Amino acid sequence: MSAFTIRTFLEILSTMVSHARASSLKLTDFNIGSVTRSWLEANAMALDELWVTTGNGIKSAIPEAVYEGFGFDRLPAAYAVGNITFFLDSAATDDVVIPSGTVVRSLGGTIEYITLSAGVIGEGTTEVTVPARAATPGAASNVATDTLTVPFTEETVNGLRSTNRAPIDMGRDLESDTEREARFAEYVISLSRGTVAAVAYAATLAHILDGSGNLSERVEHVGMREVPGTVWLYVHNGVGGTSRELVDLVESIIEGEANYSNGTFIPGYRSAGVEVIYSAAADLLIDVSIQASLAVGYEKTATIDAASAALQAMYQTFSYDFLSVHHILTALYQVPGLRDITILSPEHGFNLPVSCRPVFGRLDVDWI
Repeated sequence: MSAFTIRTFLEILSTMVSHARASSLKLTDFNIGSVTRSWLEANAMALDELWVTTGNGIKSAIPEAVYEGFGFDRLPAAYAVGNITFFLDSAATDDVVIPSGTVVRSLGGTIEYITLSAGVIGEGTTEVTVPARAATPGAASNVATDTLTVPFTEETVNGLRSTNRAPIDMGRDLESDTEREARFAEYVISLSRGTVAAVAYAATLAHILDGSGNLSERVEHVGMREVPGTVWLYVHNGVGGTSRELVDLVESIIEGEANYSNGTFIPGYRSAGVEVIYSAAADLLIDVSIQASLAVGYEKTATIDAASAALQAMYQTFSYDFLSVHHILTALYQVPGLRDITILSPEHGFNLPVSCRPVFGRLDVDWI
């Protein structure tokens, strides 16, 4: 059986004209504009549309059928999660309670976050920091530093303000076709199980959902070190502070389960006789200090926020074993508005063993 090939309008028309010439002695005028030619062209256009529609349907149906056959669902959109600081201009004269579920918005109200736990600005103190989650999943809820500045509490608290003192960008959109295809290729390699590639892939399967079934944390990076009989496996969530819950989930996926008393067997990925030691990759907090000039038409605060986001994005995707000052400089020069950049610190690069991942700390700019 030959492969299905989409035929073009001209190919279809040429075949129809040739067939008409050979089938009838009465049809003789096939020139452009003739009645016979126009009739054949109308049919060729309809067949061309049908051909293209059928081809596109087959093209999209094949991968979906393969994914469904393997139970390979698309990764859902993930919420952005970070810390919100509530503060007063002067010390509180009484405890100020920030209830769980308090809404904080960006100026203009386009982005909302909801606190995940209660906080208290104690008497004599000025601030409290609590975890918060975007109201809607996806990358559109990611925010730069000092964006969430409008708090809405159940009771009006005079002088209460809020901010996020670091960028929050854990939000992820629904997995794209390209991302899903790349992940499926890794999955196929892992089918042999018991191999290094299989164990590394299995670790990336770990993800934590919140009570609504939305993605809140997942494994973004995997590092491995092995000697005969032992594998050290390090996982990281891409933003820092990888939870013990995520590490434990990685362990359960790779170890599987063999309960001979009740006959429960869940295949894992670890080879028999091999010990796997599971850990969260350590966060290497990297602060950056630069000297730079500001291009005409740009605002300092917005430019610093953009530069911070660029550094954080670079750290999250960095996959080499040495992070140089040049890598940092290259990321900063991608930010519109920054000119004449000189790195003041760090003064040297960082060796990145498999047990360590770079995490954005803070950016200080000395404007010239």
